[in-house]
Amino acid sequence: MRDWEHFRAVRDTLEVAFRGSRADLERVTALRLQSALVLIFLAGRCVHLAQAGVDLVLAGGAYTNVTIAVGLGAACAVESVILAVVTLRAGRLVRAALLVDGLFGMAALVAMSVATVATRGRAGSLNWMLPYTVGTAAGLGLVASGDLETGAPRGRGPGAWWRRSTANGAMRRGGTDRLASLWPPVLALVLAGAYLVSVSVPQRLPDEGVAQIWGNAANYPLFFAVAALAMFVLRRRLAVIASRNAEVTQAAAKLAHEAQWRAVTVDVFGPVVDLLDRVADLGAGKVPVSVRDEAGRLIWMIEAVRPLERDMPLDAAPSSGNTIVTP
Repeated sequence: MRDWEHFRAVRDTLEVAFRGSRADLERVTALRLQSALVLIFLAGRCVHLAQAGVDLVLAGGAYTNVTIAVGLGAACAVESVILAVVTLRAGRLVRAALLVDGLFGMAALVAMSVATVATRGRAGSLNWMLPYTVGTAAGLGLVASGDLETGAPRGRGPGAWWRRSTANGAMRRGGTDRLASLWPPVLALVLAGAYLVSVSVPQRLPDEGVAQIWGNAANYPLFFAVAALAMFVLRRRLAVIASRNAEVTQAAAKLAHEAQWRAVTVDVFGPVVDLLDRVADLGAGKVPVSVRDEAGRLIWMIEAVRPLERDMPLDAAPSSGNTIVTP
């Protein structure tokens, strides 16, 4: 299964070496970071699903309605697999997929409320939908400001799976669609509200303290804010990479330009000066054929390194009709 698309995504993300030009470093780094965030998010989801499995196997009898609890666990597993396939195929956290995940989480919190309506400790570890949906809130924080890299590379090659990563639709940094920027934090707050309702309806159990319930609900905006801050830091680091790449590229271009003209000075104008010295020493009389041949060769070399008119400033380019006369 080494060449299967999703495993290739994981392999390329974890690969330390970078093969490519410096101009691609920022883009490739952003794409790898996005896929790394996918792996982190899915790893957290696996932990939440494992918690659900442990609760159902070891404490299934504690649920008020075991059938609903088992069905909810199976639904969470199926939904998570679909989410994993979509995000791994895209190589990033897809906003639409997280929107569906958030809506599923709201419905699952209601189902968990029914399954634990009279269960002691339902505000604790038996309610695996709390960390499950808090993870969704963290994912919403990661996509609140859009992708780290929104361009879609072209061409074919071993990294073709990167190239299928599409932009985030209406969301662009500096875009005008305010709704696309606001719905992730709003959905995170709605999830927090859904959790509060799920442990308060039809009644709050005696062993559930207000401080515990509100402390659990505070995890939603907290994890969202931490994830959004992490993306802010990553964007700053990518901006530093882009700035340094621009500086290095500019310095390399300047160095190449200077090296080119040093070579021209040595290989072209040095022999020209030597030839002029020889001509000056000839005195009056006919110029030897060897000197004429050398002059013709040097004139050809000068013409070869002369900047083209399209590359010259308008005020420096010769006007039409002018003739450059060479000796």
